[in-house]
Amino acid sequence: MDIICLRCKINVCSSGKLCDSCKASNRAYYQKHKDELKRRAKEYQQENLEKFQEWNKKYYSTHKEVAAKRCADYRKNHPEVGRIASRKRRALKLELNEVYTNEDELYTRALFNNACANCGCTETLAIDHHLPLTKGHVLTRKNAVVLCKACNSSKSDQLPAEFYSEEKLKEIEFLLAI
Repeated sequence: MDIICLRCKINVCSSGKLCDSCKASNRAYYQKHKDELKRRAKEYQQENLEKFQEWNKKYYSTHKEVAAKRCADYRKNHPEVGRIASRKRRALKLELNEVYTNEDELYTRALFNNACANCGCTETLAIDHHLPLTKGHVLTRKNAVVLCKACNSSKSDQLPAEFYSEEKLKEIEFLLAI
């Protein structure tokens, strides 16, 4: 059964509500006015924030599996976002302002050649506080080291002198320019 196009009321469309020429016209209009349309949509959303929040709640309550899968996929494909959020949460808990970006992490990993600063392992690496967060030291480029999971767990919240050998400590502090 053929359907009459809802826009031009002339052409017949085999699927959907608009004919191919009307769809092409819509795409061309969108491309030409993309910035203006996005700006207006953003303004509308801000003006009707409660309405959007209510809609989001309703959507997530009726599509829990879809939302959970989307979140899990995002976390799997963007692990750095989770690490950053975790760091911020821990720092806020201690009432410290920690701003350590993904670029900072890449810098630190390159500084330590993507290997554990203590044992040289290249598996299961993480960024750790050289001077512990629990003792009031935020994560910065001068306070970040790369450690494997085992060394990171062993170090816990110890001060560097309590964990590293003197030789390793001097090497790390030279790299961090302390």
